[in-house]
Amino acid sequence: MAASLTGLLAACAYGGATGPGGVVVSQEYVGSSYDPADLGFAQSRGGVLLRVSGQPFGGDETELAETVGTLLEGSHFGPPVDFIVAPPEDFRSAYKVVVVFDAPLATSAPQLCRSDPRAVEADGSDGLRIMAAYCIGTDRVTSAVVNVGPVSGLDDPAFASANRALGLALFPPASANDELRRSGDSRPGS
Repeated sequence: MAASLTGLLAACAYGGATGPGGVVVSQEYVGSSYDPADLGFAQSRGGVLLRVSGQPFGGDETELAETVGTLLEGSHFGPPVDFIVAPPEDFRSAYKVVVVFDAPLATSAPQLCRSDPRAVEADGSDGLRIMAAYCIGTDRVTSAVVNVGPVSGLDDPAFASANRALGLALFPPASANDELRRSGDSRPGS
């Protein structure tokens, strides 16, 4: 498992490096409030709500969302967490991940946290652009865009690689501000 995580981390390198399966991660954002340990709190509140928009393979949207959730559950740093596709009525968590397949180019990552954007008609055979944001309420905590070449369906290894890379980009091991917190300083560049 450690070797596969190392390979996936290489896929998530800054600068849009190409990783396994032709996956390119770009436009990564990690906010100063990000803490991988927060996933434990989210889990105690019922997990992380998962909203998926866009259907690149013309199948069941629930199956797509559940597949994405399963891939994210196994591809992140921090404590274990469930990604909830169909929350119960008493769901209390303010944590959510919004994933959009082939979002319109004018869509910004912060918009994903404020409203469920519409996806254009995705076509996995032409490749996929996956935009996602990890949010607390309507505030973006992290976000990333993943591009991958042609994908034939949910069982295509390229689809799994793209979503695993997405999970690692949304939930990295630490934020750039962790060193500041440890040092007691609160200002970048000090």
